[in-house]
Amino acid sequence: MFLEKLNLKWRILLSSFFVLFLINFSFLFINNFVGIFFVLLTFLSTLFIAYKAVDDFKKIGEDILITEKKPDYRIVDRGPKEIYNVTRAVNNLSDQLSKQFIIEKQQSKKLNAILDGIQEGIIVINQDNFLDYINPVAIKILGIDQERFDIFSNPISTLNNNPELNEIIEKTFLTGKPMTSEFDLVDSGTSILVSTSVLFNCINDVDNEGIFSKREIIVLLSDLTALKRLNITRREFISNASHELRTPIAAIKSSAETLQMGAISDQNFSRKFLKLIFNDAQRLEDLVTELMELTRLESGDIELNLIKISPFHIINNSFDRFFQICSNNKIELYLDPNSKNVNSLVNVDTDKFDQVLANMINNAINWTDEGGEIVLSCIEKEKTIEFKILDNGSGISQESLPHIFERFFKIDSSRSEPGTGLGLSISNHIVGLHGGEITVKSQENIGTEFTITLTKFSDKLTFS
Repeated sequence: MFLEKLNLKWRILLSSFFVLFLINFSFLFINNFVGIFFVLLTFLSTLFIAYKAVDDFKKIGEDILITEKKPDYRIVDRGPKEIYNVTRAVNNLSDQLSKQFIIEKQQSKKLNAILDGIQEGIIVINQDNFLDYINPVAIKILGIDQERFDIFSNPISTLNNNPELNEIIEKTFLTGKPMTSEFDLVDSGTSILVSTSVLFNCINDVDNEGIFSKREIIVLLSDLTALKRLNITRREFISNASHELRTPIAAIKSSAETLQMGAISDQNFSRKFLKLIFNDAQRLEDLVTELMELTRLESGDIELNLIKISPFHIINNSFDRFFQICSNNKIELYLDPNSKNVNSLVNVDTDKFDQVLANMINNAINWTDEGGEIVLSCIEKEKTIEFKILDNGSGISQESLPHIFERFFKIDSSRSEPGTGLGLSISNHIVGLHGGEITVKSQENIGTEFTITLTKFSDKLTFS
């Protein structure tokens, strides 16, 4: 019992001394001085050997503590075979742990890369309401200011101003059960779907491995804003398309009923109503055709036959095409003479781009009164070519300007101007497929200017 309470050094020392003392005890009877000297020498030798063995073990222990902080540190081989075997075993174990650490680090980086690349927001929150992980999408959805907040040093409730989100997180912690909720964020008005689930569900207890763990939850944020807008757009599209289709169908039905009631026997009346039926059927056909074209453009199911061509050739072709139409409507159509100076080329599908210019010019004709003017031009910039259609017609109100490229939008639905309300939307998609954009400036009772911007090519036209 006494020896068990002593440390290793003293146990070896006392045990060795006791054994040697018995062996040399007989020398005391032969030569007192020789026996005492021999015992003393044996004691010192034993002390040195014991100290050396314990010192080797002590250094190994210190080296093992260093490996906990520095996984790449290796223990220097020392001592007799038994101690050498210990150092080798510890170094082998350190090598295995280092390899495992590298593997886990790589897996952790890979997992973080995957989580960072997911389009949904992901948050991991511990029992203390602090973040263990948050991906960039979640930071963006919640609008967290990273310059203002140290994300991992503040509770989630202070990082956002959304009571509904904080409430569902709190309930998940309290109940330990997954929850789902849909709501709008306070600051941004973004619609999100929040799903929570429990990662660890052990509170104030020790798990099977003897490690104390607390409940943690994972929060998944899905941005529903675009989906909701898409659903609204879809409903509006169906509603508008139904309305636009219903108008010519009703007119055809009305004309046919009139003919059935006896008007067909009168040649003048029958010709009139047959003409109305034909016009409404043509309008219906145009609407269906444009709907199909818009659907193809929006789905990307269309190929452009691109060719390099002179911008002046394009604008001049539109001028020739609409000159007589404008003259019949008593509107002056001009072509800016400076357009001839544009020598660079543009890469366009001429049929599709002519359709865009036709839509723009038709709109200008419809909203310009007799005696008005329309000016066509193309201008060369440093990297782009601009096609402009300028009129001095009735103009567009500031309230209507943001909506003119929307499907079925009409500036004044009370006016009986021809058109389906799809022309500008189709034009906008066609120009977008060419990598360009359409912009518009307008003032009521002053006029409107549409500008189509395309990237130009370095190729120059040569003249002989």
